Amino acid sequence: MDVYFDSGAPVKLYVKEHYSEEVTTLASAEELSHKHTKYILCRALDILHVSSALCFSCSRFVTGDKRQAKLANETKLDVHLLGDEC
Repeated sequence: MDVYFDSGAPVKLYVKEHYSEEVTTLASAEELSHKHTKYILCRALDILHVSSALCFSCSRFVTGDKRQAKLANETKLDVHLLGDEC
């Protein structure tokens, strides 16, 4: 699709037709938020990162954030917490 801005220069705009991964990730994030935020005190991006890992069936979740690691552990992801190697 071509779009023209005030300068008159044409710009290509690509529109994604299917949003299944995004919708699944957001639905998963909403569920995680309702289930765990109150107890773990997760932030929005922590929840989105964990939700994305679940939706894409990641085999391992690596993070340096303890709250994010706790949330990922609650979802049964294989978590590796950076800085916790000692």
